[in-house]
Amino acid sequence: MDLNNLGDGTTYLRNLNLAKCAHQLGLVERLGTGIKLMQEGCRKAGLMPLEFIEGADSLKVIFCFMPDKAIATPETEQLLKFIKMRQAITVKDAALLLQVSHNTAARKLNQLIKAKTIKGVGKAPAVRYMLLNKYAYC
Repeated sequence: MDLNNLGDGTTYLRNLNLAKCAHQLGLVERLGTGIKLMQEGCRKAGLMPLEFIEGADSLKVIFCFMPDKAIATPETEQLLKFIKMRQAITVKDAALLLQVSHNTAARKLNQLIKAKTIKGVGKAPAVRYMLLNKYAYC
């Protein structure tokens, strides 16, 4: 299998019994759709593209749950590091950290929500922003 063909629907089964078992357990919808679904999911979530490393008898898929560089900025990187360190952040915290206005901080946090990197918990004005997954930031 060529790495350039990944996601095109081509299926190469190495273990037919494992594939049958996974299908019977409902872990596989259709053969040849998994990589394409993972790529689309990462793109829709605004995450960095998957990285594939081909071994002699294996294919390693690396997920990095960081915003795509097209979305990421030094400010969003700083926010994500701070949120990971403190578990949560408020708009006021973000404004102080970035030395920007309340509105600018809120806008940057909302960009991360749209990228499905963080979530807001609670109601205004006490909303706290947290990573969607505690392992989400590389």
